[in-house]
Amino acid sequence: MTPDARPILGEVKEMKGFLQCNGFSGHGFMISPMVSSLLADLIVDGKTSAVLENLSLERFKGKK
Repeated sequence: MTPDARPILGEVKEMKGFLQCNGFSGHGFMISPMVSSLLADLIVDGKTSAVLENLSLERFKGKK
């Protein structure tokens, strides 16, 4: 579970090709169809979205 109870989705900038899809806080089953679609678009077409940007690992950088 993440500190803000929201999942971490998308590529880790420091590790090209490493994608995260975790930290769902018990809600993974409910939102998995949309998450799968967003990540498939990212993997196949390189297409990103505001959802992926808002749920990236980057949101925790600089926070303590």
